Amino acid sequence: MEEHPLNISTYYSTLIMERFLKFHNASDYKFSDKIKEMGHREVLECVSSGESEIGIIFYIEEKEKKYMKLIEEYNLFSETLLKPMPMYVLIHKNHPLANMKEMKAANLNDYPYVTYGDTSARNFLYILGIKDHPELLEVWDRGSFYDALKSGKYLTVMAFQNPPRDKDFMLLPFEDKKIVMCSAYVTAKNYRLSKREKEFIQFIR
Repeated sequence: MEEHPLNISTYYSTLIMERFLKFHNASDYKFSDKIKEMGHREVLECVSSGESEIGIIFYIEEKEKKYMKLIEEYNLFSETLLKPMPMYVLIHKNHPLANMKEMKAANLNDYPYVTYGDTSARNFLYILGIKDHPELLEVWDRGSFYDALKSGKYLTVMAFQNPPRDKDFMLLPFEDKKIVMCSAYVTAKNYRLSKREKEFIQFIR
């Protein structure tokens, strides 16, 4: 297919954004590539409507059937993107838990928690057992999300392939839970990836 700018919708992900920027900056093609971050359902809606060509979503392993059904409802094609990733408690080095080696999921209620405000993020709170968290902060962009963490007051739960490169952040494994995050990319069923789009998917992997 004729090459054209990348047009990506993705769930809020530092990993995807980092790799998108590296790919864009190293590309021989000088295109005005696009990437937008949003909630999972919004990603599927963007791809289904043709507003984006490729969508990237994340979901915990036990909810895979639910997400595959949702993808089918939007009449989209999906394929696994990354190997499943373990989830950790993410804190700043100045957080009161900075000296801990691991953490129980039940103790998440004891500290201010920051999360994204989309439906899937709220549903994840049920799985963690903190749907009625007394000190919950909801945000709708990664800047506010990391600003809250950098304050040293908030914690959150995130998936990682590798420990954060930023030495200001720390990961605490769960003492009593094993939660695994999966990922997929989606396209319209009749859409064929261009050579450059295939290279981008491979670059993420």
